[in-house]
Amino acid sequence: GPSEILVPDDMDEAALDALKTRFDGVAITRRPADDFAPDIARGRLMERFGLGTLKGVDLENAPAALGCAGAAVAY
Repeated sequence: GPSEILVPDDMDEAALDALKTRFDGVAITRRPADDFAPDIARGRLMERFGLGTLKGVDLENAPAALGCAGAAVAY
């Protein structure tokens, strides 16, 4: 299982409580919600990895996964 979970700082409290219950004992770290924004994440990932597109990493049509990847890189 994970040792840490990143969540947006504006995450719904009920969802956050459910995560805490499901992943008891796992560190939950709040990050700025903008870190999870797909448009911001796209630029961040392309710059970080020197990519011209995200098609090769299969993130072009996966906004939720893109946002999570961007937040991880920002962290």
